[in-house]
Amino acid sequence: MRHWLLLVLSILSLVLVGCEKPTPAGAYRDANLAFHYPEGWAVSFQNVGPLATDRVVFARGPDNAVLVLMCVPTESAIPLRDMAVNFAKSRDANVEERGKIGSHSFLDAGPSSLEASREQVGGTEVDGLLQKFTLKVLGIEVAFEGHFARLSNRQRTVYIVTQNSLRDRARARPSFAVILGSFRLAPADGASGG
Repeated sequence: MRHWLLLVLSILSLVLVGCEKPTPAGAYRDANLAFHYPEGWAVSFQNVGPLATDRVVFARGPDNAVLVLMCVPTESAIPLRDMAVNFAKSRDANVEERGKIGSHSFLDAGPSSLEASREQVGGTEVDGLLQKFTLKVLGIEVAFEGHFARLSNRQRTVYIVTQNSLRDRARARPSFAVILGSFRLAPADGASGG
């Protein structure tokens, strides 16, 4: 449970920050994860647990595109739907907190929905979730979508979250395709698969 508290706290630090398929310009690699990312993306990570491999990787791209990878021990993993609901609650609370100046609110979380989807990760189609949500900026609603997926091996589980505004979807999704198409979860103890 401690891992989840640390993950939720690190998510609180996250605020939602081309049409042709972009080419990879950089790469991220650690003991568990590897992926390529396009030009214009910035990647950082934060350790969130007692092991160096318990971490959250953040990738921010142009046009409000955000990728979050949360790596935890498989024995601490929770169902994908529970993680997506917790992630949305943390995001909404963070938006509400950061969107206030005194008693005035300039940024509010709006309604959201969650439905089953299929996601392409590392060349494999996996079960996922699609979340549609809105943020109100100075009273103007901006529509967003978030995609959630989960990959596991015997030792590690990685939750994958992508978020983009619907207005910028045509530019963001090709960048996510580069990242997710190249994504690899290291095998557990030398076993193959992910």
